[in-house]
Amino acid sequence: MIVRNVLPTFLVAVALAIAGTLTPSSGPGLQQEAKSPAPHVGLAVEILSKTNGTDFSRYITHLIESLKPSISAHLPESAESGKKGIVTLQIQLQKDGSIAEGYPVAITQPGIQTSTAYKEMEAASITAVRTAAPYGPMPEAFSGSILMLKIHFFFNIPPGRAN
Repeated sequence: MIVRNVLPTFLVAVALAIAGTLTPSSGPGLQQEAKSPAPHVGLAVEILSKTNGTDFSRYITHLIESLKPSISAHLPESAESGKKGIVTLQIQLQKDGSIAEGYPVAITQPGIQTSTAYKEMEAASITAVRTAAPYGPMPEAFSGSILMLKIHFFFNIPPGRAN
């Protein structure tokens, strides 16, 4: 009877040890190590302006690559401690890649409560966008004078789980 109760516990301990989530303790048995995952910020960009067929894929890739180190440098404490949140900013870029006056603007989702953690994430996102600018001139084929974008910051939300 005792063997039945010990065997499942032993198998779970072996599985966790193999997975690397357990470490030996000074006492008898094994102790689970408390590791918090590294903070993660995902980025997505939507083009709101008419592009008239201009390919912006390289430009948007460059913009995202410019934002990554900037948001990492301004990561708020709430995100570092594992809090989750989505911040959406709208920006207007001029033809030379600079941000137009009055932007970025945070877009608040209806029904979403804004907490202190969210406000920290929003402020960090705005700072990251401003710090990373200018983003370089737009593609020559683009005939417009401005490009309106939405930038989504996903704090500690795994890819594909933003919905």
